[in-house]
Formats: sequence, C-alpha cells, structure tokens
Amino acid sequence: MARFAKVEYDKEHDVLYVGYGKKVEDSLKVGDFVIDFSKGDEMVGVEVFDASKAVKDLNQAKISKDMLSKFTVAQITTSRMRELMFFVVALYISANNRSEKLLLQVPNVAALN
Repeated sequence: MARFAKVEYDKEHDVLYVGYGKKVEDSLKVGDFVIDFSKGDEMVGVEVFDASKAVKDLNQAKISKDMLSKFTVAQITTSRMRELMFFVVALYISANNRSEKLLLQVPNVAALN
C-alpha cells in the first residue's frame, strides 16, 4: 500500500526523514536506516542517516545535499512476504516543469510479531 508522506532533510547532519506524522511507538535500526512503527506495528516513517551516501549506494546516483533538501513529498510502499517486510521509498522532486522520482529500497527487516 502506498501513501504520500512528508520529507524532511537535515543538511547539516545529512539525515533524511520520510514519515506520516503519526506517533512512533517502536523503532528498528537496520544499517543506516531507522524504521519507525506505530502501536499497531504499522510502519509510519523511515530515517536515513548519511543520506547522501545511502542514496548513492542504493541508486548508484550521486545526489548532492542541496538536491536532497529539495525533495518534499514521498511515497512509502510496504509489502510482506512470510516473516520479511520490504520497504520502497519513492522521493519526488519537481524541476524544470517536470517531476523526477528517486527510489530507495530499504533493506529487508524481520516482521514485528
């Protein structure tokens, strides 16, 4: 299921946050990612530390910190397969009268239960 989420980027600390603004009850750290969950184990946000490096590693695309600061909306798609959860974060930016999309596949994590 994909929904629109808010994007915040801290250029000084190179931290990207994509989330729905819902209350976080639990978090799971996986590499440079912290995945936030609500009380009902619904994924409500993703923090990406060393975001410019993570984007480069996952997409093989060099994105500057200035460019990361221009993303304002995203979609997070979640899916489960047995005991694994998969997350894909699609960041959207508008430039030169067109929209660009950047995909980040968050590493697989064991489902919470």
